[in-house]
Amino acid sequence: ERLERASKYAIYEHLKEGYWIDAVDTIQQWCLAKIVDVTEWSVKVHYDGWPSRWDADLKVTGSKIAPFRKETKGYTG
Repeated sequence: ERLERASKYAIYEHLKEGYWIDAVDTIQQWCLAKIVDVTEWSVKVHYDGWPSRWDADLKVTGSKIAPFRKETKGYTG
């Protein structure tokens, strides 16, 4: 449990407003996304090239976020 809690906080420290990450969109594809807000349990992301109405709140510990370019190596927008 202690390791799990430490891992959650280690992830959280690397999620800051303005940072770019990879995120799964509404049709389950990986896209580039900019973090526009961070809470203790989620990040709000703005998908690159999409209108803001598609911004999404994603769980910090969920499987829908990844470090920048980990999942979007060939993504061009």
